[in-house]
Amino acid sequence: MREAVTRRWLGRAREDIAAVAADTRPAPPERLRTWLTTLFAAKRKLLSEDPELFATYRVLAAEHSDAAADHVADLIEQLRAIIADGVAGGDFTCADPAATARTVFNATMAYHHPAHAPEWQAPGAEAALESVCALLINGLRSR
Repeated sequence: MREAVTRRWLGRAREDIAAVAADTRPAPPERLRTWLTTLFAAKRKLLSEDPELFATYRVLAAEHSDAAADHVADLIEQLRAIIADGVAGGDFTCADPAATARTVFNATMAYHHPAHAPEWQAPGAEAALESVCALLINGLRSR
């Protein structure tokens, strides 16, 4: 039952994030920026809606690493698709979109991992994420 609760909780934010990943209309650089800011907003919303439930989720996710691992794998696959589209369209240069997706995910950990939740409400958090997005996107751009 705890596994199901954890999966349901993790899935609450998935729809909006997956929709950004699936929408191929924006160019990949903008899609990547939107995906990262949408992920941050979704995680922050879960925290602000019910901090006690969020704390419970952190415990459940830690106890059920399969659910958390599946969630992370899904997010990284969404990133991989965005990056691969950018490579195919000439917007990005990278040899391995899957490895690059993992790197982007890890580089933005402060904006989506629950361990960093106390920092999400800090003044300037959005601006800091925007700076990280600009750095990552500029680093991926074709030369």
